[in-house]
Amino acid sequence: MNVLIYKSLLKSLGDLSGSEVKRTTEFMLKFQDNPTQPGVSLERVTKAKSDNLWSARISRDLRAVIYKEGDTWALLHAGHHDDAYNWAQNRKVELNNKTGALQIVEVTESAEAILSDRQFWQANQIGLFDSHEDDYLLSLGLPPSWLPVTRKLLTEEDLLKIIEKLPEEVSERLLQVALGELVTPPLPKINASPLENEDTQRRFVTVKSQAELEKILKAPLATWIGFLHPSQKRLATGNFNGPVKVTGSAGTGKTVVALHRARHLARKGKRVLLTTFVTTLCDNLTRNLKLLCTEAELDNIVVATVAKQAGDILKQAGQRYEIINDEEIKDLIDSFSSDSCPLTGLELWQEWQFVIQPNGVSHWDEYRSVSRSGRGKGLGVRDRKNVWQIFEQVLHSLDTQHKLDWSHYFRRATIAIESGRLDSPFDAVIVDEVQDLRPQELKFLSALAGRKGEEFMMVGDGNQRIYQGRFSFKSLGINIQGRSNILKVNYRTTEQIRRFADNLIAISSDDLNGGQESRKGTISLLQGPHPILQGFSGPEEEAKFVTAEVQKLTARGLHADEIGIFARTKYLFKDLKTHLTAAGIPVVLLDNQSAGSAKAVHVGSMHRSKGLEFKAVFAIQVSAQNLPLTQAVNAETDKRAKQESIERERHLLYVTATRARDFTYISWSGQPSRFIEDMSEKSQFNN
Repeated sequence: MNVLIYKSLLKSLGDLSGSEVKRTTEFMLKFQDNPTQPGVSLERVTKAKSDNLWSARISRDLRAVIYKEGDTWALLHAGHHDDAYNWAQNRKVELNNKTGALQIVEVTESAEAILSDRQFWQANQIGLFDSHEDDYLLSLGLPPSWLPVTRKLLTEEDLLKIIEKLPEEVSERLLQVALGELVTPPLPKINASPLENEDTQRRFVTVKSQAELEKILKAPLATWIGFLHPSQKRLATGNFNGPVKVTGSAGTGKTVVALHRARHLARKGKRVLLTTFVTTLCDNLTRNLKLLCTEAELDNIVVATVAKQAGDILKQAGQRYEIINDEEIKDLIDSFSSDSCPLTGLELWQEWQFVIQPNGVSHWDEYRSVSRSGRGKGLGVRDRKNVWQIFEQVLHSLDTQHKLDWSHYFRRATIAIESGRLDSPFDAVIVDEVQDLRPQELKFLSALAGRKGEEFMMVGDGNQRIYQGRFSFKSLGINIQGRSNILKVNYRTTEQIRRFADNLIAISSDDLNGGQESRKGTISLLQGPHPILQGFSGPEEEAKFVTAEVQKLTARGLHADEIGIFARTKYLFKDLKTHLTAAGIPVVLLDNQSAGSAKAVHVGSMHRSKGLEFKAVFAIQVSAQNLPLTQAVNAETDKRAKQESIERERHLLYVTATRARDFTYISWSGQPSRFIEDMSEKSQFNN
């Protein structure tokens, strides 16, 4: 007997009250234990388009809609009596004869009803899919009843009006076809059960135990716990013969892959390190792992920052160091520099920053041969020797004081592993937000993963690089050839927000391996309002606008903690916090310890938005003077470093805008940021 949970069932719980959700989850647990017990009270749904739909009594007013075929039972929907019956009467459960997938098909409205806001079809108009035969569209899984409507679509905007009515995989394929992508129809397995079909598994999860169902029900909106896209599932459970790279735009489920990969390997008894750059991201990973994993699985997974893990290794090796900051290093360099050096004091610091640190250079032979590509001023062997004499004294001084900068700190930890003095405590290493790591941190993690790196997975996005530390895996000796993967289905943000955010950045992204990768074809299956871009004469007017919009959002049902407000620096919130507090809106500041589950509007710097998700996000004070931040750009005197600094500032806005699921607001006072002006032809300002 198979008991399935339909993906949309979990979303339907969001329309119920707390006590109703409790009654429904109790019913689901009882149903999973034995669908045929008398207390389920099954009744066939009359007037339904399918004979195999039943209703079950949850309470006096609550009903569950159930599909039954042979020994297969599926919980499809839960709601109040009339809602549940209306849902069932407007759905048909059928086996697609082209793909072999079990589909829930919404009853088709007429094209005229769906596309009522446009002047209707004329004979000479070219349809969106006119260049494709009916058989091809049907082979993508399109239900035959939806073919006439699909033929009347003229634009991508028309398509967006129906994608939430179609099976998920069909929407995805049609969007990709509309974008000019080559989409190969799926090949169903001969004599295979529909439950083995990848498309079926995208919307149904087979529940094998009450413990597994309880995990899913603890966070019903976190559907990633039980449902994975086929591309995600292959990465999470696959076998690889070397390091694996997973990239994709914001919201495409990279972290979901990392979490499921960690659980998959932990289930096999492997010791797993799940790591990232900052503590707050580790906190998020830990919270999500607790939703996903059993206690036994959690026992095999360590979540820690790269710095924490390197510190543990050095401690085991009997090495203790104090981390020195940049200003102290600059002072040391100045104290040892001389007039005979071919580089000025500033150029020496940049040489340390862009050559010595990234490469972890500790000896003359290393410096003599290290690449200085892009440094501007060339240095011959004699000049390099003069420069090295200064750096050698800096390193010796640090060593005698038991001090290191971060790069040399990670270099020492790497040597402890590679020399054989210590064994790696892990069988597998998974890195989230890998783009924000620096070269020596990655080399350390590679050493922890082992020489072959068969269980070394790195997930990230070059367009979300907000910290200094550009690298390529190839240059670090990490071979990902044939094991690079791009995720292109966005699960977090609406298509409207995704398009806006993608317009902020280039269509191609740093592939983290010395090249570029195209993000063309990335889509979202969620729909919502277009982002609002609004300029004001001053901060006071802007603060009043944001406060009013927050009040509107809470009035329509959003909770305060589902709203995030971000600015380039925390000092830009003074006027806004005053207005929010005066309006009785609770506010919590995101700091290094995170705001956790505070029931308040979350306010913080754009850097603090990293890894967070909200239903609504405001990016405020996005003005020419604040973004890019003048101090951040002017701190770099090297031309290449200055350009990279500007791009990191652009990435900050991209990261912030994509934290939202449904609503994104971008506001400024005075002149808007150049990043907004760069895309002014692609978006409409609301002035």
